[in-house]
Amino acid sequence: MVRINRQEGTALLGIILVMMVLSFLGTSVFMNSNAELKINSHYTQSLRSLYAAEAGLQELLHHFRWNPEDFLQKKSGQDLGFPIAEPPAQNVPGSKYWLMDLRYDAQIPPNYAEIIIVGKEVGQNASCRIRATIYANADACSDGVPSIFKIGLATAGNFSLKTPGDIRSSVHANRGFSIEPSTVFDKLREQQFSVTQSQDPNRPDYQKPLLVPVISDKGFQEYQLKAQNFDSSFLGSQKLVLKGDQNNRIIYVNGDVTLDSDQVSGLTLAATGSITVNGSVVLADGGLLNSAFIAGGNILLKDFSEMSALFWSNQSVIAAATGKISGTMVSQESLSFGPGFQFVRVDSISDIYFPSDLTKYSFAVKGWSQF
Repeated sequence: MVRINRQEGTALLGIILVMMVLSFLGTSVFMNSNAELKINSHYTQSLRSLYAAEAGLQELLHHFRWNPEDFLQKKSGQDLGFPIAEPPAQNVPGSKYWLMDLRYDAQIPPNYAEIIIVGKEVGQNASCRIRATIYANADACSDGVPSIFKIGLATAGNFSLKTPGDIRSSVHANRGFSIEPSTVFDKLREQQFSVTQSQDPNRPDYQKPLLVPVISDKGFQEYQLKAQNFDSSFLGSQKLVLKGDQNNRIIYVNGDVTLDSDQVSGLTLAATGSITVNGSVVLADGGLLNSAFIAGGNILLKDFSEMSALFWSNQSVIAAATGKISGTMVSQESLSFGPGFQFVRVDSISDIYFPSDLTKYSFAVKGWSQF
């Protein structure tokens, strides 16, 4: 009996030791599994946050590609419409991103922009920041006249015509157009002119957004230097009265300007502010377009009988009176016209002084890093 009891005690002790070992191993496996789950969960959150930040970077790159004027004008993240702090709701599936920092280089126009974008998974504390540099590559126009000036009527904004008029030109508006009555629209197509927009990709008249050039500070400086050769550089708002052929004269005004013209031709008028034109501007001999109105503000055609010129505005071109216009119009914000509007495109653009920085731009990301 004593031997049996000893054997039972030894067996019990062995069982206890085995149970302790198994319990220890089970606890270790559980703790390791729990740690791995936490590591995997943290890794997944970090990865989703990284993807969100990358999505924000690609969205900014896409914006600059289709709106290069925003890059050239060094617009802030808020002006671009990007969130500059953590948004209340997700802006990519399951995650969110925001623009923490956006800095352009000191050049005008800038060569690059340095950005920091933050990504974060919704409902989690983990976030990821990436730093990148977006470079702008400029390609000069081959013939000195960008193709957008040969369309006739082109704007980065919207085109509006709500009264009967006569248009003999192609039309493109990045943000859509409103042409009434519909007979105007039908007539344009019958005459083989194109009417396109970039607002709705599902419409048959959709075309990718066109690059609408901006008149930069450097461009205005070039106009100012050229105008000095004609003793025609003015500081502050001006009222000018001109008549006849100006022999390719360049006038520069640092401010707003009002021009009363009488059969004017051969004139380039560049103003950092708005330009108001009254009277008449005519084509050169042979039907060449050799006058231009180039404004940092609006161009207003107020009281005129005939206007034949290139109109290029960083804001809007507005024809507020009844009369005939021939040439080409390019604007950043909008093109709008009053009753009885008549416009005829002129393809022969001669002696128009485009600044040297009037170029096409492409954008690429370099120097990408996570931190």
